[in-house]
Amino acid sequence: MFKFGCRLPSCFRSIVVVEKNFKRYLSNEVAHQRFFEKRSQIINGKAISSKILSDLKCDIDDWINLGNRRPQLTAVVVGDHPASELYLKNKSRAAGVCGITADIVRCPKTISQRELLNIINDLNSDDIVDAILVQLPCPPHINEKNVFNTINVSKDVDGFNSVNIANLTLHEPGIVPCTALAVNSIIQELGKPGVIKGDSIKPGAIVIDVGITMMSESKGEKQKFVGDVEFEKARDIASYITPVPGGVGPVTVAMLMANTFHCAVIRKNRKMELDQANSMTED
Repeated sequence: MFKFGCRLPSCFRSIVVVEKNFKRYLSNEVAHQRFFEKRSQIINGKAISSKILSDLKCDIDDWINLGNRRPQLTAVVVGDHPASELYLKNKSRAAGVCGITADIVRCPKTISQRELLNIINDLNSDDIVDAILVQLPCPPHINEKNVFNTINVSKDVDGFNSVNIANLTLHEPGIVPCTALAVNSIIQELGKPGVIKGDSIKPGAIVIDVGITMMSESKGEKQKFVGDVEFEKARDIASYITPVPGGVGPVTVAMLMANTFHCAVIRKNRKMELDQANSMTED
């Protein structure tokens, strides 16, 4: 905590500057009207979810037609937290839509850590159970990290086990946390060519376009890479703008080379430190 009268951290100073600019912007009557008339486009998460579940149902139906059993998800609930009940209701509904069997193991909020871990271990050894999730939040006396790490890595449907987190960090195969996958799915649904129109950009803005999609304007035309920004119109409004291709891509490759050199320097320094330590040991 910082004390009143002290110099504010940079993040707080930025907030103060933004607030002052915002108030100055709203002091202009025309700007005030434009600000409140222009509203953000709402991302329809329910529509995206419905599409995902519909596609998943087709995959599960094909899986069952090959002679496999229906996937089984088991949720472990500790206590009766209101938010948990709402989440469970939504998860059960989604499971029904895509054809997954869902089961709930309810535990009293007074359950001990050891008793809860024993339940999880029983589910780990149950061949019928394909996926295990522990509904959050847990009571304060439960160590959630230990709970997550007790779940079998291959059944850790939330992706919270330390092994799955490490695999994600190292880009190794594993189960990715559902929220991260959700955000990625939304981005994939909306990161479309030319989705950012030229008139959506503030005059003088600096536009860094990281989007990249291969497409052709008409049938038979040679395919080309385009970004997420409507480039030709945006370039007349923005003060600076990166093209696609030829913008972020080449700089990314340059950073790869810089990182390669950085790795070489680190390895050289570590070797020198090791040689020096070995020399001191011999002496």
